Order: sequence, then C-alpha cells, then structure tokens
Amino acid sequence: MEGQQALGATTATGTHIAKALPLFTRIRFWILVKLLKAILPIAFRFRKSPQEEKPTYTKTYPGALGEPCRVFIPASYKAGQSKLLPLFIDIHGGGFTIGSAQVDDRDNYILSQKYGIAVISIPYRKGPEYPFPTAPHDCAAVIKAILDDDSLPVDKSSVAVGGYSAGGNMSLTAVQLDGLHDQIKGLVLYYPATNLARTLKDKLATSKLAPGRKNDMLERLGPMFNWAYIPAGTDKRDPLLSPYFAPREKLPKKMFFMGCEYDMLCQEALDMAENVAQGESGEKRTAANGDSWEKGGIRWELLRGLEHGFNQTPPKNEQDGKKKRKRQDEMQASVAKWLFKQVYTN
Repeated sequence: MEGQQALGATTATGTHIAKALPLFTRIRFWILVKLLKAILPIAFRFRKSPQEEKPTYTKTYPGALGEPCRVFIPASYKAGQSKLLPLFIDIHGGGFTIGSAQVDDRDNYILSQKYGIAVISIPYRKGPEYPFPTAPHDCAAVIKAILDDDSLPVDKSSVAVGGYSAGGNMSLTAVQLDGLHDQIKGLVLYYPATNLARTLKDKLATSKLAPGRKNDMLERLGPMFNWAYIPAGTDKRDPLLSPYFAPREKLPKKMFFMGCEYDMLCQEALDMAENVAQGESGEKRTAANGDSWEKGGIRWELLRGLEHGFNQTPPKNEQDGKKKRKRQDEMQASVAKWLFKQVYTN
C-alpha cells in the first residue's frame, strides 16, 4: 500500500497529462455528446420496466444545483417508528457526461423495498459544460447536505455510498473531500472506473470480449467521455480523477468492488481492490469458484458473463431481459448481504 500512496504523489509527465485533441475531433465529439444528451432522456422515458420502480419522493438539496435527488423509503417503514433506517447514497454513471439519477431507479428500488434500506440517488453537473473537478465536488456537497438533513429517518452512523461506472469513480473521489471518508462507513463500487491514466490500448489488452462482439462497448465511447470530462493539461493521476492513486487514509475502511467479465474497466477495478486489500489484516478468503474474495473489510466480486452496464442497457429481447433482471437481483442481493455484514452493523 505504501507503493500506491507514493505513486499517487508522483508528479505526472508525458502520457499522464491530458492532451488537447485535434479541432475536428473536438467538434465531432461535441456534436455526439449533444446528440446523446438530447436523445437518451427521450429514449429512457419510453423504456418499459416490469414494475413501476419510482422513488417515494424527490427532494432538492442546496448542493444539488436545482436537480432533485430521488429518495426511496422502504414500504415497511412506518412514520415515527423508533428504529432508524440504514442509508445508501447512490451516484449514477454515464461517463461523467450523460445520464441522470433516474437511470438507477430499479437498482435503488430493489435495495430499498426488498432489503429495507433508505436510498437517495443524487445528481451532479456533467461535462463538457462542467468538466473535472466539478462532479466530485458537487457529489461531496450533496452528500454533506444529506448527512445534515435531520428530517430523514436514517441512521447517520450507518451510511454507505455507491455508484455505477463513473458513479463508482465519484463514490471513491467525493469521499476524499471535506472529511467524508470519516463519516461514510462503506463504499459499493459497481464496475467502476478507477484509473483514467491507463491508455485505451492498455485497457483493451487486459480485457475480454463478450461472445459475438467485435469490440468493447466502451471502446468508442471512452475517448469521447474522457474529452468531455478531462481538460487538457490535467494530471490524470490526480486522486480526484483516478482514485487508484488516492492515499488509503482518504478512503473509507470498508469497500466492495465489482467488475464485469466482459468490460475493459474490469482489470483496473480489480487492481484497486487488490491494492487497498494489501493493508488489511488476515488472509485473502477466496470463494470456491474463484470469482470473489474478501480480505478484512475489502471484497471483490467478478460478475461472470456480463458486460459493462448490463443492468441498465436495453435488453435484446424478452429472454435477455429476464436474464439481466435475474443477474441484477443476484448482484443486489450480494450487495445487501455485504452491507448488513460490514456497514450496517449498529
């Protein structure tokens, strides 16, 4: 772990500094981003879901900049009951550029209604209009506002933060700010981007393609998202951009990393899990199938046979939809089990 901290403090040179792209590429990326921002909300509005997994209510916090948070309260909770609810704060993905808190509704519905957890999904400003480091600071501000909200029926000593893809990255970066790592008891990191200093070539060289696929689903989108989020001249080893380089003491003690087998981000998620686990006491405990392990408060789980964002991408057909929902349910069951074992222990 000392090696990771030293590496994070090193002044980056060469390929670790974000470079300006050619004008034509910037114009092309700008047009594509604008199209995605316009089309995806419309497509999502008409996406059919097996259930109406809507939040209990929405609430706007000062740090949320006008966009409401989506609050899920378990139906089993009775107003005024003495026992407070454990809290999970969710950060959505979208390459730091697209997406909204609504994208995670089904996952948050599962955690809330099936496992009795209060879930709040938070917004943040996105690139290219608001590039790095806006998003982690936005997330930190909203998290602090939620922790200061005495009207919520939640146990402030039992709080976890988690997110998907870019949201996993910001779960790891926002908690480095304002002393949040001491207030947040655990992190749940669904196929997170942890090291934006890695080149696309390196990511592809260490990844596996899904059967029948000719390229990784992020291969074309990744460079566009990076352009939209990372200003030229940025040190890509900045811990607020690439949490792989964050000092261990700036992160919560408990962390659950997950990676999809067919995902070019899988290796960097595993790399970070192994790095933070180095400083944990005890031996690494490996599952019989070799797809998961735990050491101290750190857990790794490989989501075998799945691609990045499997739980949020439209299914190919009804059978594919059933398969994805089944795996989604299994993933959240594993998360809930870990949360109640490692985080919600009061």
